[in-house]
Amino acid sequence: MDIPVNPEQNVFVLVIDGEGSFGADDDIVELGPDQAARFSMGGRCIRARASTSPFHFVVFSGQALNEQVVFKGPFAMNTDEQIERVVQRYQSGEMGSLSPYYQD
Repeated sequence: MDIPVNPEQNVFVLVIDGEGSFGADDDIVELGPDQAARFSMGGRCIRARASTSPFHFVVFSGQALNEQVVFKGPFAMNTDEQIERVVQRYQSGEMGSLSPYYQD
């Protein structure tokens, strides 16, 4: 699958299930479940290729904010302190819960 990217935006890919590769030209990265990568595409397309089936992923794009980013699990914040606070909120149940929804 080729995903066009605005030249003024960055791309963040998060794999939910399965394995595959993402990138363009020689900038290819292999990702599996719960793994993510950020791309500065500069107007190119990002190509997604499945290595397994099913292969589910989410693609986000947006204007670069040029801020520090800290990742831990599914969370992305600006500082280690923010990450620790959000993990504590998640672990205490403050963020609620989602039930899976599957459609045949």
